Amino acid sequence: MSYLLFPSSGNHVTLEPEWNFDRKDAQVKNEHITRGGKRYVYKWGSYVKFSFGLTFINSSTAALINSWWITNTKLMFTSTSETAVYSVMLIASDLPAGSFQKPYTDKFKGTIDLQGY
Repeated sequence: MSYLLFPSSGNHVTLEPEWNFDRKDAQVKNEHITRGGKRYVYKWGSYVKFSFGLTFINSSTAALINSWWITNTKLMFTSTSETAVYSVMLIASDLPAGSFQKPYTDKFKGTIDLQGY
């Protein structure tokens, strides 16, 4: 399955995730327990997280993805077979496409970590 990643006003990149594609729904919440034993949970909202690996990325696509990560660009993420579009940002601690795909020197690999906002 193919996915599209793009800023709201520009070029898109087509991504072919590896087998480790993962989608999680998370909640923004706060909880505490009183001295009397009562538990209170306050839910403020929810967001989605995506994580997957990419291999054999060409250099122009890698440079574009890495520039979005460096500039904290707000992105859109969607499947080519769905109608849902997610507002996301790259949240990785390292460059998303920062390693060479051995034995090639013009192909890259990396991990894409996206989080909704």
